[in-house]
Amino acid sequence: MAIERPSQSPPWTPLGWRASDLALGLLLVLVGLGGLIGIGVALATVLDVGDPAEDAAAALLSAIIGFGFEVWLGVLVLLLALRRGITGTDFGFDAPHNWRLVSIGVLGAWTVILVYGIGLALIQKVTGADLGQFTEGNALPESSARTAAVWAALGLSIVVAAPLCEELFFRGFLFRAFDTLQGTRVAYVLSGLGFALFHFNLSVVLPFWVIGVLFAWIYRKSGSIWTPIAAHAIFNAVSFAVTIAGATS
Repeated sequence: MAIERPSQSPPWTPLGWRASDLALGLLLVLVGLGGLIGIGVALATVLDVGDPAEDAAAALLSAIIGFGFEVWLGVLVLLLALRRGITGTDFGFDAPHNWRLVSIGVLGAWTVILVYGIGLALIQKVTGADLGQFTEGNALPESSARTAAVWAALGLSIVVAAPLCEELFFRGFLFRAFDTLQGTRVAYVLSGLGFALFHFNLSVVLPFWVIGVLFAWIYRKSGSIWTPIAAHAIFNAVSFAVTIAGATS
């Protein structure tokens, strides 16, 4: 007899994260970030920026370092989970009962970006204020550094590593920890804010904050972490494709 998948969201139970886990996790992120900055400074002193070959090498190494940092986010969560006896099933590494929530995440994320862009344009038109710092978006490599290897490394980091590892960290760890320690509403706000600030880009803080809350909501609604991972991957893939098209046109 066929077994039907449940029509309701699976039970949402605490993962067992503690305040000490949250503090340790954030500390390990800072350690990784410090190492990233140190490597970047060392590379800047070695490479002769301005030479096309050196620019390409610097861009490739930067993309590789970024990929490594994304992986570090996922690894540290898995290490903390191992420490607490938290399994993949506990995180929700099971197929969701409703994949339609992925489309809600993707369409919702693009709606947020569209509304944000229109809002900034209207404010600039009405007030005449210079909001350029809020419309810059993510910086592209210099034209001399846009090699196939650089694009491939960036694509691997943006489309594969970031959705998997960032969702594991911001939703599986931060959101679930705050949900247990402070309640769901606070968890939405704080994990979404952390997701936005993580991108170190003033122009995306507000929209990414909302998107972070949205991804946490579809995670909680589906009970499967694959839902925000898939939505995040599709959103990033489309954004990356548009970026490449604009850079090479």
